[in-house]
Amino acid sequence: MARPAIAVALPSSEATPVAAELRAAGFTVATVTHADELEALLATRRDVAVAILDGETDLDQSLEYYGLLRDNGRAIPALMVMSDRALARMDVGGGEVEDEFFSRPYSAESLRWRVEAP
Repeated sequence: MARPAIAVALPSSEATPVAAELRAAGFTVATVTHADELEALLATRRDVAVAILDGETDLDQSLEYYGLLRDNGRAIPALMVMSDRALARMDVGGGEVEDEFFSRPYSAESLRWRVEAP
């Protein structure tokens, strides 16, 4: 059975090892650096299971990505990566989609484990 596609929108220093780890595990990975790239990906692929987003570096861009995951009736979960300090300030109350937050520092392998978890 084919594994789903994963969108990765992290800084390049993080995206490269994360994408390599996910590809090694059999996932199709699309690294995106702009909202229009994510929008095009979501328009052409119906098998995107999760998007791994940077929740700190450019909050406006992250919010734009996040909005695309919910646009046009989509409900694609996000895995937001941020520092412990930023995570502590977040109100991560419940929602309809199973978004998760992951703190830095992390390993590419730990993100793969999270993506693979049911």
